[in-house]
Amino acid sequence: MSFTDGKPRRVTEQDLNGKWAGKGNAWFRCYMCGHKFELNDYWRFTFSDNSTFTDIFGKKWAMSNAIVCEKCDGPDVLDRWKKMHEEAYNKYWNFTCQEHTVEIHYDRDY
Repeated sequence: MSFTDGKPRRVTEQDLNGKWAGKGNAWFRCYMCGHKFELNDYWRFTFSDNSTFTDIFGKKWAMSNAIVCEKCDGPDVLDRWKKMHEEAYNKYWNFTCQEHTVEIHYDRDY
């Protein structure tokens, strides 16, 4: 069964050595709190269900899917994930402007 089934899982060696988001294991973290997963930790992949939000400029954005830890998981996880998107795109709008480019080093273990 694939991890995209949305069921809770425990971190395996294979998970720790995977290429998450096609980038590497540095991306295997809780998208809500940033917890870096360790062997046997609880984790769950959540679908955003094609949810969208609108930024302060009126542009509509699609939410990304998320991986969450046990502490952050819950029945309202998608609502909280949407609020995080809205805050990031509205409070920190200057980081999300298309005129700006950000260099991301995927080979670093942040």
